[in-house]
Amino acid sequence: MYYIPPYVMEIIPKFGPVSGGTTVTVIGANYWDSGEIKCRFGDNVVEGHFINETAVWCSSPPAAQGG
Repeated sequence: MYYIPPYVMEIIPKFGPVSGGTTVTVIGANYWDSGEIKCRFGDNVVEGHFINETAVWCSSPPAAQGG
């Protein structure tokens, strides 16, 4: 079986409120609906959601501080 790793090309939006709750779209390539998509925001890992083979989305968690 040949595996083509996914990669990220763009994250939209690049900034959001420290309160979290922003829908973040991750644009890239070679995504597949594994049922185990995750997004990392610093040390926080949240559930990701498959849109198609070039996009996934997740909701940003609250941040301890802006940055």
